[in-house]
Amino acid sequence: MTHLDVGFTHDTSVEVLEQYFNQWFPQAFELSDQLRALGLEESFGWTTHPWLIDRFLNNVTGTVNASNIAAMKRAIAMDDIRWHAAPMNLQAEASEPTLYNYGLSMAKTLAAQHNKPAPISASQKDVPGSTIGTVSLLAAAGINGFHVGVIDFSTPPAVPVTPEMYEPCRAFRWRDNETTAAAAGGGSTLPGEHPEVLGYWCSGYSQGYGPHAGIIPEMVVRVPNSTHTLVFLMCTDNSGPQSLDEITRGWDNLHLFFPNAKIDASPSAFDTFTAEAWEKRAGLPIITQELGDTWIRGTASDPTKARRYRVVARELAAAIESGAAKTADPRVAEAMTWLVKLPEHTYGSNDARVQSIWDNAFFDAHVNDSDYETTRQGYDDQRAYVTKAVDALDTHPLRAVIEAALQASEPVADQDMTGMVPWRTYATDVVEAGGLKLKLGEEGGLTMVTELATGVEWASANNALGQFVYRTHSENEFNDWGRRYMLPGCRPEQTSSLCGFGKAGLTSQAHGENLVWMPSVAAAWKSATGCSTSITAGASQAECTMKVSLSFPEEAMAKYGAPHSANVTFTVVAKGSVGSISVDVQYQKRPTMMAESLWFSFRPVLPDVHGWRLNKLGRDVDPFDVVVNGSRSMHAVWKGVSYSTNVTRQAREHASTAAATGRVTAMAVQEPDFQVDSLDVPIVAMDTPSPIVFLKDEQIQGNSVHFNLFNNAWSVNYPEWEVNTGERFRFTLKFAGAKAGESSK
Repeated sequence: MTHLDVGFTHDTSVEVLEQYFNQWFPQAFELSDQLRALGLEESFGWTTHPWLIDRFLNNVTGTVNASNIAAMKRAIAMDDIRWHAAPMNLQAEASEPTLYNYGLSMAKTLAAQHNKPAPISASQKDVPGSTIGTVSLLAAAGINGFHVGVIDFSTPPAVPVTPEMYEPCRAFRWRDNETTAAAAGGGSTLPGEHPEVLGYWCSGYSQGYGPHAGIIPEMVVRVPNSTHTLVFLMCTDNSGPQSLDEITRGWDNLHLFFPNAKIDASPSAFDTFTAEAWEKRAGLPIITQELGDTWIRGTASDPTKARRYRVVARELAAAIESGAAKTADPRVAEAMTWLVKLPEHTYGSNDARVQSIWDNAFFDAHVNDSDYETTRQGYDDQRAYVTKAVDALDTHPLRAVIEAALQASEPVADQDMTGMVPWRTYATDVVEAGGLKLKLGEEGGLTMVTELATGVEWASANNALGQFVYRTHSENEFNDWGRRYMLPGCRPEQTSSLCGFGKAGLTSQAHGENLVWMPSVAAAWKSATGCSTSITAGASQAECTMKVSLSFPEEAMAKYGAPHSANVTFTVVAKGSVGSISVDVQYQKRPTMMAESLWFSFRPVLPDVHGWRLNKLGRDVDPFDVVVNGSRSMHAVWKGVSYSTNVTRQAREHASTAAATGRVTAMAVQEPDFQVDSLDVPIVAMDTPSPIVFLKDEQIQGNSVHFNLFNNAWSVNYPEWEVNTGERFRFTLKFAGAKAGESSK
């Protein structure tokens, strides 16, 4: 197996695909034939990714000829080429659920086309974790095993070590106790049972870097009472299959490690191991907690890519649900296949070509140099998969719907001020609209949100909702984080760059500081009608729009990259006894390589902090229920976040009912008391607005959530500066109208 990055090692992702299509696949075909012809014990079968094979067979680069396709089909027929069950190395929780499911279906589709059994094992390398929402989806797809090779630098989640295992790898049963197989669609788990998959988590997969590439046995997994042991001869980062010499040396090493073993190097060996492990799984520990993805901060480095993906994915999923689009339509299938790529863990080419000199003066002097321009083009190349998806729809009516939705999501240079009037007394006025009583604070957030019908208070002077925050970061922050998160060899005492995860010289050379920069309101407006500041009959049910223009200190804009223009628009829409608030955030800023992050924060008044739920891959996740060394502080959400005052009581009652009756049922869905739907922003941080937090065994406090509009914290795999100077983000705040105090009754 070779680690796939559709990007990173080359200037563009097309170059990566061309290398696989024109070099690596033909080399793999030839290697299998050579070993057969020699009649040796050694054999070679290359396990790869279904998305990659699909793109090859569809000749998406225009460089694959008929003889190459015939050679691929022959290799598949002879089991020289096989694919596992996951489309590629995804950051799953950044995916839209329908598209994630479609990605899992690609392996089955290929299997049916080539008369092969569908794989029951999935592979993920580099990315340290995943969300528990994947469990029911994997199980429903008939996938029993999920192998994760965590990059050697990162701390893996603290899942159990079983007795008959090699220490670097950990096998367990990952079970979703809040879903039932019937709800998930069956698959490998019986109806009425909680779905589960076998997790094989390995710390490090790239021992083969350099001269030992693909010849050292690694990621060794053994399940108690099993007769099989899973071993990888892994090549890294688009480096292709092994040579004939490397294969024979690899087999020699396998015999040294396992002198009495019979070696099965066929592509089906992965599934052979999983099939027996599934039967023997009773001896494995059970994990029911969220793991999360400690690399997920990187997905906030390109807000435009995230926004466009979410817009297209939302419209496509809605069309499929309504029947307006069918996956059997080749246009829709092609669009979905391109969209599957977007949450991959690669966001451009390797940033190492760009000098690690962070200050704005140097950046401004060199941003148009060839290295910087090539790097920027790599970022644009990754965004282009959205365009590929839309173009694939061709004449399908859905294309026009998606294009209109994309256009409506783009930043607006001259915002419409029709019907708006200056509001100089915003800081003292209390507005009633949509069944809510509201007030704006001097930093631009809502410092009063009270439900008129119930008196429930959600915001106060110390608990603002919808607060724009700008952060800058220091080298010491990165180093403190590195001591907690990076494994030996990549800690600040050993390398100032933290193996590419840090920013060496950020403080010592560029004087980067760990500071929170709060804005001030430069101007405010409100709609001429609807924003009542006095109690009149029916006034509280009118629609009201409030807009603030924010300003930041000059130093934050000049030395760093704070927005020179930022606007937040709150629109209260009446609905029943209590309305909702649509929020539109837009800014203009300079690009910078100084470490920065931008946030839109919510610190509601809460009776109990344990009521939060995060909607990840279509499943609500309790942020207090994350394993040690998992991603406790940061998550990617699909729909958004919600808060319910009696969710703890509801869960307790559900568990008691299940214990008393012996029957498993899905827990009833309760309407949240407060929720924030995020149309464009996937990343949420708990408690602290910072992308440089790793809690290890510390628990979150749960007092606030912060949507990460942008960060450039990672210096290798994700954009180092914001490519667009203007961005836009949309949210909706919803209130149920129930009293918070009722949760204790």
